[in-house]
Amino acid sequence: MKSAAPLTLFVLVSLRAAHSAPVPELTLQDEHLAENYLKRFFNLTEEAGPVSRRGLSPIVKKLSEMQRFFGLHITGSLDNDTVALMKKPRCGVPDGKIARYSTFGGDLKWKKNSLTYRYRSDSQVQV
Repeated sequence: MKSAAPLTLFVLVSLRAAHSAPVPELTLQDEHLAENYLKRFFNLTEEAGPVSRRGLSPIVKKLSEMQRFFGLHITGSLDNDTVALMKKPRCGVPDGKIARYSTFGGDLKWKKNSLTYRYRSDSQVQV
């Protein structure tokens, strides 16, 4: 009878694990959230024309980039961990590589390549 106790305990634990709560499925709202999130923070653009030969859509590429950036398991698909991260509040600054210096107008390069300078000793500086 003593050998039946561990077996009974094992069966009860197995039944408990077998009847765990189902994994919530992603909704259409989650898909819209993901698309808007990737457009806002990871520069997702709508590309016209056929998908590349590998069949990777721009959304899959950007999801993979986002998952890599945040240290999530890289699947390229929208899973519950990714959606949970997207629902967290953000600062509003894009994460991905966006157009270089898109917020600055004009030319950022200096006009001169050589610099002139002079050194002043401490005795000449008036404090």
